Amino acid sequence: MLIQMTETEKRIAQFIAKCRDQACRSNNVTDKQQGKQDPNQIEYDGILSEMAVAKKLNLYPDFTTQIRKGGYDLLWGDKRVDVKSTRYNNVILCINLAKTVDSCDVYISTRINDDDNVEMIGCIESYKAICEENIGDLGHGNCYVIAVDKLMKF
Repeated sequence: MLIQMTETEKRIAQFIAKCRDQACRSNNVTDKQQGKQDPNQIEYDGILSEMAVAKKLNLYPDFTTQIRKGGYDLLWGDKRVDVKSTRYNNVILCINLAKTVDSCDVYISTRINDDDNVEMIGCIESYKAICEENIGDLGHGNCYVIAVDKLMKF
């Protein structure tokens, strides 16, 4: 399910990414990224994906720029949603080991294409994702690794 993002939406995501990055750097927040991509790109990708999912689900995205710790990105009815994004074609949902089952209710996996449009890949309930059998290493340390075939399609 591909979500077309407008140029304005992309610019808003870039602005919020810069603001959040500045706030984190100013407050010595530890970066928990799993990959070696540019942290600014990862922040932008995360916000863009959150905005795309919110757009598709008819929700209002979180545009706050202050320090946020853990938790979730969107409220979908009574479900707390954490949106995860990647630019890799071989989509694998990777969740930091610091996450707990009660951090959110649902994880939504997305992939961003070269035009910065966002594909919603699938979702998984937190209790199915955050479990010992899913711990793996994608080359940057252990995390919860969930293959696409374990995700529920939209």
